[in-house]
Parts: sequence; C-alpha cells; structure tokens
Amino acid sequence: MSEGKVEVFPCGPLSEDQARKSLPPDWPSGEFITEVLEKHGVRATHIGDATYWQASARWALLSKFDLSPLGHTPYKRESETSPKRKLSFSIEELQSVKNKWETICADRRNDHLTGANDLLELIQTSKSNGRSLKWSFMKCDPGCQFRLHAHPNVELVYCALGALHEVRMSGPPIPRHMYGSEGKGKVRGPNIQQLDLPWSFGTLYEGEWLVNEPGSIHKSFTATNGQGCLLMILWGGFHADIPQENEPKDVNVHEAVNSMDDQLSSCDCASWDRISETFLPQSERSVNLETLQRHYNNALRVSSSFFITSPTVRSTRSAILLCSS
Repeated sequence: MSEGKVEVFPCGPLSEDQARKSLPPDWPSGEFITEVLEKHGVRATHIGDATYWQASARWALLSKFDLSPLGHTPYKRESETSPKRKLSFSIEELQSVKNKWETICADRRNDHLTGANDLLELIQTSKSNGRSLKWSFMKCDPGCQFRLHAHPNVELVYCALGALHEVRMSGPPIPRHMYGSEGKGKVRGPNIQQLDLPWSFGTLYEGEWLVNEPGSIHKSFTATNGQGCLLMILWGGFHADIPQENEPKDVNVHEAVNSMDDQLSSCDCASWDRISETFLPQSERSVNLETLQRHYNNALRVSSSFFITSPTVRSTRSAILLCSS
C-alpha cells in the first residue's frame, strides 16, 4: 500500500453450513449480506431486501462467466449527473436469475458450460482453485494503492461506498502453473516481464459488483482526492502479489496509476465516469487506428466501468491513451 490505509474486517466463512461440500441451495444468504452491510454502517437502498442481495451476487458471478439469463445489464444510474449505479431487477428478472442458478447447481456435469470451470468449482466444492473462501469487509482510505497482483482464486466484490479504481491487464487469465509459492498456503504472483499486453483503466463505483477470475491481474487504488471506499468481498484472504522485478517491462503500471490519480484529482467525482484510457506496450505504440480500436474494445470487456463514450486518440511519451471525448 502507499499513503492510504486499508483495514480488513473478517465477516465469516463462505457459508454457515461448513459441513457441506457443495454450496447450500440458498447461497449466498441475503440475510447475511444485509447483516454485514448494516454492521458496517451502510445504508443502501435495498438494505433489508434479502432476495435482492442474493440475486445481485448471483447475477455478478453468472455475468462474469457469460451465463446471465438476462439480455441486458440491469444497472441503472441514480441520476443523469451521477456515475453511481445500482442493480434494478423486475420480479421476472429475479426469478430468472434464481432459476438459472438453481439449474447450474442441480446439474452435476454441466458439460455444456464451457469456460465456466471456476464458477462450477465454487458451486460444487465451496472452494476456488482448491482453497477455502471467506467474507470480509474492507475499508480503504483515500490515496491507497494495492500492490500489483494476480488473483489465485475467484473474488467477488461489492462496492458499498465510494469508488475503487484500477489499471488492469487485458488478455486471458494467467495459467496457474506460472505462480510461485511463498509458504503457509500463500502464492507469489507470476512473472509477466515479457507479456506485451495493453492495460486499461476502470472504476468500480458505489452500488456495483466486480468479479475477479483466477489469473486476472491488476493494480487497484483509491483516488487521492476521493473519499476512499468500503468493499464487501468474498476472497481467499490474500492476493498473489507480483515482485517488482517480475513486473512488465514495456508498461510502467505504477506510472499509469499515478497518471490516472492525477487525472482524477483534476476533475470532480461526477466526471470520473468519462475517463477511459488504455496503456499500450512499447511494441504497439505505433499502430493504426483500426488496431487501436481493437484494443479499446478489448479493454471494454475487462473494465469494471461501463460509462465509456467514443474514443479520441492522443499519444504521450509513455503510452497511447484512449480518452473519452
């Protein structure tokens, strides 16, 4: 971390029924999520609505693995001038999410669900990458930076207050064999020095969910001039931090984060959703607009921010940036 402080408060195991191998049929407990949020002083619109919280968490996981039964993203802005959004489900949509989740849980094989092995492992074994998960509440002060890290497990995050920003590596997840061991069950992040991949900026706003799949890599931070954030997370209790000597050579991720923090500091929070940038490796800084657009589209798929407008192009000494107009 940098100047800002991060506090982590344990909330409990993955589920109350720890004797079960697979997830309980009512997982996650909406009552449990409500209790955690209220305990930490969160006064969200849907506090007390257990059905809503259960559907929200399930929808976030299903969507990450392209299994959402809904034909759209059910986020709605609080107002035209605010970047804050919240999930809004109709009664039919709540039932649709419930039916999809229960169908996956009931089918022990799920041979047709290609690319969803991490979700299936979670549902069928209550673990991720062979590790137990737990719920925690995380308080991040303004101006904090996590170390560049990979995710050794599925991580489910809800932003209860404020905003969490990130610079994320695009491309497929890093294979598990590239990780190292640090003892006591912890994992060292992979060596990504030679990976020539774009990195994209994104923001997780209050009221939004984020799922980090195993092998995903990013550096998260809170804006120096922001309010920090409160996060409810389901995780393994640690990240696979990447040693400085194993960081990418052609994209300075720390410089990218500091650059974005400066941009966030130069405008008010209501304008943050209009900031979108992609940092390209050295090998791809002299590219045509068609190639640049392809990387921009890829960045959209991995970014947690969905408020990006059509890009214009400008270049800097360290990167080519895609900026909303």
